[in-house]
Amino acid sequence: DPLATGMLPLCFGEATRLAGLLLTSDKAYLTEARLGARTTTGDAEGELIDERPVPALDASAIERILARFRGDIEQVPPMYSALKHQGRTLYSLARKGVEVERAARRVRIHDLRCTGASANRLQLEVTCSKGTYIRTLVEDIGEALGCGAHVSALRRTWVAPFQGQRMYALDALLALDSAELEALLLPTEAGLTSLPRLDLD
Repeated sequence: DPLATGMLPLCFGEATRLAGLLLTSDKAYLTEARLGARTTTGDAEGELIDERPVPALDASAIERILARFRGDIEQVPPMYSALKHQGRTLYSLARKGVEVERAARRVRIHDLRCTGASANRLQLEVTCSKGTYIRTLVEDIGEALGCGAHVSALRRTWVAPFQGQRMYALDALLALDSAELEALLLPTEAGLTSLPRLDLD
């Protein structure tokens, strides 16, 4: 996802056994919704396909809309995603102009709040379950507001259970020697802190 920044846990050696567990864990994002414009991809990388006027919005109006999207909701996955249809990724089909029907999936929005707003932009904090597409969430919020929207910025702030962990840019990692890299590795059990511990003799 060219637009996205933020946390991407990397697993090495025996820790690769945890990769599936991390894929199913909760995640948190900071995102900016650009109101009044829809794109082919649901984000700023796509082509503009629709423009509508943005209604006057105050904090209470925004909160009323956001309240609809908290808890368990249904989402139709976007065509620009890595999901597969008959063995081919949806994004590869989308790039060829092919659109296929996608079944709605249930996801959970644990927390959703507006941290800033201007005439045509909303800054949102989202904590969600696995399988949540932030682009779809923003598009659906835009439709509920009556003006459409797309993601203009996206940053993943954590992947459970790594809340509060320091992140390193890839360029910074590539500049380190092997000893410095090894010093940054967390133990495998760091990925298991959400599970109960049992010590055996």
